[in-house]
Amino acid sequence: MKNYTSTLIFCLMFAGVCLMGCKKEAPEASFSFTVDEFTVSFTSASTGDIDDFAWDFGDGTTGTGATTSHTYDAAGEYQVTLTVSNKKDNDSDSKTVTIESPPGDPGTLTFDGADGVCVAVRTTTMTGGFPFTLGTATATFFDGSGGIVDAGTVSVDGNDLDKNPNNSYVHVAGLSSPNGLTFGNEVHWVISGGNGIPNIDYTTDAADDHVFPTVDAINSATTIPTGSDYTLASPNVLDADSVLFIISDGSGKSIHKTLSQNAASHTFTTADLSALSAGTGIAQIAAYTVRSKNFSGKTVYFVNEEVSSVTVEIQ
Repeated sequence: MKNYTSTLIFCLMFAGVCLMGCKKEAPEASFSFTVDEFTVSFTSASTGDIDDFAWDFGDGTTGTGATTSHTYDAAGEYQVTLTVSNKKDNDSDSKTVTIESPPGDPGTLTFDGADGVCVAVRTTTMTGGFPFTLGTATATFFDGSGGIVDAGTVSVDGNDLDKNPNNSYVHVAGLSSPNGLTFGNEVHWVISGGNGIPNIDYTTDAADDHVFPTVDAINSATTIPTGSDYTLASPNVLDADSVLFIISDGSGKSIHKTLSQNAASHTFTTADLSALSAGTGIAQIAAYTVRSKNFSGKTVYFVNEEVSSVTVEIQ
C-alpha cells in the first residue's frame, strides 16, 4: 500500500506540474518604435505567452513578427496597433506615429479639395542697405469643377480687394498707400459670399501659432556668377511650414526650389543658373504657413507668407 500511495502522490504531483506548465499566461501588448525619416522600426515589448504578433500600421498595411519595419509613403500621423495573441487570449496596444518631411526634401504647397485660397504676403526688400516693406493679398474661390467664381466682397484687415475679370481678387499698393497693406498681430479676412461660397469672417492670429514666419534679411552675395554654384541664404528662418527660394532675372525667367519647414539656405547649381539671363534680377526667400478651415462644408486655405528680397546682378 505504501508503494501505491507513493506512486499516486508522485502522479498527482507530476500532473500538477504538467497543468502548471501547460497553462498559457495571458499576453499583454506593448511596443516601442524609432523613426528614420519615412521608415519606422517597431519592437514588441509585450509580455506573457505569445503565439502571434499582428501589426496594423495605420495606412492600410499590416505586418507580423516581434520586430518589424515599415516605410510610409507620405508625411502625417498614423495610429499603429500591435495585437498579440495565443490560443486563449489576445491584447492590443496602439500608439500614434508622426512622420514629418525631412529637412531638405521638397515641401508641399497643395490645396487639395480647396474651395478658396486666401494669401497675405509681407515682402521686405533691401535696397541700398535700407529695408522697404510691402504688404499685398490675393484671394481665389472655386466651384466644384475648378472654375473661379465671384465670392462677393473680399476684404483683409478692413481693406477691400479688387476683383479681376477672371474673378480672382488682389490688393496692390497705390499712390495713397505705397507700402500696401500693413499687417500687425493678426490677419482678418471677411468674405461676403456668393456662388456657393458662404459668408466668412476669419482671423489668423497667435492662436494659430504665428501670424507670419520669420525670415531675416538675405546675407548671400548680391552678385551671382552663372559659371559657379550659388547659395541663397538667410541667417534665420522660423515658424515656417515650407520655404521657397527663387531667383528671377529681368526678362521674366526664374529658377526656384521649395524646401520643407525652416530651411534657411539652398544652393543653385550652374545648371540651374544657366536658365537665367545676365543683368539685374531679384533673389527671394519666401517662408509661409498654411491653415485650412471649414465653413459650412467649404474648405478655405489661409496662407501667410513672409518674404525677404534683395536686388542682385546676374553675370
